[in-house]
Amino acid sequence: MSQKLLLIEDDPGYDELVRRIMGPYMAEIITAKTMGDARRDLAMHKFNAVILDLGLPDSLRDETIAAIPAIKASQPESVVVVVTGSDDDEVKKKCIEAGADSFISKQSTDLTRA
Repeated sequence: MSQKLLLIEDDPGYDELVRRIMGPYMAEIITAKTMGDARRDLAMHKFNAVILDLGLPDSLRDETIAAIPAIKASQPESVVVVVTGSDDDEVKKKCIEAGADSFISKQSTDLTRA
């Protein structure tokens, strides 16, 4: 089975960065810039991993966190990683409780050197 990643991210800079980092490991990377696009892609494909930004044009933090259980239900074999600008422990706790496998803060990681 070929490795497939869904990147749910509206920032073209992070899209490019993830493609540069993950490209050698994934046969296909699909980017969804909105939660609506992500729902469509989740229904059409099976992914090995999902990277989810909490701040999307059509879904703000709490709405996006609330969508994590549906993402996990539609992709039970996938790893779901939340990547966001927040370094708030309460947000991290909510994401993990919602079913995210991991949480990475853009503030605590210097992704520009990757």
